[in-house]
Amino acid sequence: MVTPALPAIADDFDIPEGFMRQLVMTIFLLGYAQGPFVLAPLSEIYGRVTVLQYANLIYLVFNTACGFAQTKEQMLAFRFLSGIGGAAPQAVCRPLSSQCSSHYDRLLLTAIQLCNGVLADTWRKEERGKGQAIYGMLTWISPCVAPICGAYISQGVSWRWIFWVTSIFTVLVQVTALFFLRETFAPAILAKKAKHIRKALQGIRKDVVVRTEYETGDRFSKILRKRLILPFIMMFTHPATQAPSIYRAYLYGVMYLMLSTFPLVFEEVYDMDVGPASLNYLSMCLGFMIGLQISHPLMDGVSTFAIQFFAIKLISQSSTPV
Repeated sequence: MVTPALPAIADDFDIPEGFMRQLVMTIFLLGYAQGPFVLAPLSEIYGRVTVLQYANLIYLVFNTACGFAQTKEQMLAFRFLSGIGGAAPQAVCRPLSSQCSSHYDRLLLTAIQLCNGVLADTWRKEERGKGQAIYGMLTWISPCVAPICGAYISQGVSWRWIFWVTSIFTVLVQVTALFFLRETFAPAILAKKAKHIRKALQGIRKDVVVRTEYETGDRFSKILRKRLILPFIMMFTHPATQAPSIYRAYLYGVMYLMLSTFPLVFEEVYDMDVGPASLNYLSMCLGFMIGLQISHPLMDGVSTFAIQFFAIKLISQSSTPV
């Protein structure tokens, strides 16, 4: 939403045109990219809902603080920290090593690794492309609609209201989630049930030990250290993780390049007003929607083919005499 208001923000904070001005917008993405390294492992320990709720609060606090920033340093710091909190929907994903129970799963790592953890919990492997497309509709509509809202807000009131309006909407989402968002991560659900059973049996059957299959008995510090290190191991040692990550970084770079250059092209070259110029972001939205409708059948098709291929291969190997 800050893209159309960058000139106004730059004038207030005396930010020169060029790299520093664009950094006000793109530094959010830097935090958005770093957040998953911490938030994703934490979702494996505390569950999806807890991490989503607390990360959303982090985003709410620092996004609101952006509206009260008095210097460019404060603006950059608050934008970065709000990006970390805003990364939760993308970050709360199951570390894929825990899902790779077979050679087939490992081979499909590339195809499914961008799936959100909640989608991985609630959709079958061969249907996650459809789930990702449904989820992706909102995540890809937002970068297109937000600049339009920001353009008209910055025209009517101060640019600071761009952040405050976003925070107001975030409060509504947070309150709604408190009532309707349910846990989907199986270990967290079972751990909660086991806790209730232990509490009910306390003082009645002291000889009964209740635990889930996911409880290893390791110390919390060891579990936390293992979970936090695992994403870095996968990033630096798994080509199937590295290649799509680099490709996605490239896609985000292109998207933010487009977001930042649209005002320059349509306002300065074509001499359009801020509001009408922002409507050109709808062309990006159309492209995103077409891409999603193409990609999800392909993902599901690859998954189905791999299941059938390795099932046939497994059957042929098991029937081979030793």
